[in-house]
Amino acid sequence: MRIAGLAPGTPYAYDGEVAHSGTELLIDKLPEALTVYCPMHV
Repeated sequence: MRIAGLAPGTPYAYDGEVAHSGTELLIDKLPEALTVYCPMHV
């Protein structure tokens, strides 16, 4: 899934780490893996 229209520098969490996005993110799913995304209030 591609998410576009993000403000540059929008924080996101991945694998226990926090990073900052560009203007879009690409999210994929590994077979039999569960990924949980949670909004982060700043």
